[in-house]
This record gives sequence, structure tokens and C-alpha cells, in this order.
Amino acid sequence: MKRAWKGYALIAPMLAGFLLFYVVPFGQVMWDSLSQGTGKSQLFVGFYNYQRMFQNKMFLTAFGNTLKFLGLGLPLVLLLAYGLALFLKSRARRSPVLRGVFLVGGEHPHESVYMLQHFLNNSFESLNYQRLSVASVLLFLVIALGLGLCALWVLRKEAARS
Repeated sequence: MKRAWKGYALIAPMLAGFLLFYVVPFGQVMWDSLSQGTGKSQLFVGFYNYQRMFQNKMFLTAFGNTLKFLGLGLPLVLLLAYGLALFLKSRARRSPVLRGVFLVGGEHPHESVYMLQHFLNNSFESLNYQRLSVASVLLFLVIALGLGLCALWVLRKEAARS
């Protein structure tokens, strides 16, 4: 148990960053999505913002397009990427440069996030934080559901192999 503090000391900065940059902002987004106004005049309105969002035709169009992309486009892109990765893996054993290229990743948000923000706000000049919060929570839920379904699919495939 004496050495356990070293492990806690090593994860403390990561845990602090996770809490500060992920958990606290997510809590603020949840609060903003359930309230109206800003600052001290912020008033709790419950799911009223969500009801308004689902009555907005522009949001429904953007949300429907996002679901179509997640349901049709994303699996197609993943299958193509997997096939390409398998093809390149067979070639990469002979080329160290090609192996290095695999490590270069794109660390930027997907353009669909910016498109969703644009459709929700009509312009980037006046951000309506309640509408943006509701949309980001819904986008998070859709992505979490998609990832959960993918994880279940993988687990079922692994169980079938056993």
C-alpha cells in the first residue's frame, strides 16, 4: 500500500484535467440546456428548450441529416477505411516510412459539428447558448448510442467466436 500513492500521484494531473476540461463543462452544458437566460438571471425551465428544438423545422432537418450520416455514411466510411487499412498493413511490413504515416492522425473536430452549429444559430455572430447546449447534448447522446451499439456488436461477434 505504500507504493499506491505513486500511482495516485501519476494519475492526479490527468484526473484534474479530465474533471476541469470535460466533467465541469459537460455539467455546465447540461445546466444551460435546462435553463433560460444568462448569468444571475438564468432560470430553470426543465425540458422546455428540448421541446422547442423538436418543433424547429431547421433543427429537425439537421438532426435527420446527422442521423442519416451516422446510419449510412459512417458505416460505409468505416468499412472502406478498414479495408484500406488491411490492404496497407500487408504492404507496410516492407516499408518503415509507410508504417510511420499510419501514426499521423487528424486531431480536429469533424466539419459536421461546425455545420450543426451553423444550422442552429444561422450565423456565428449571435450564439444562443441554450439552443447550442440542447443540440450538443443530443449530439452527444446520438454518438454515445452509436458507440454503444458498435461495442455490443463487437462483443456479440467475440462471443460467437468463443
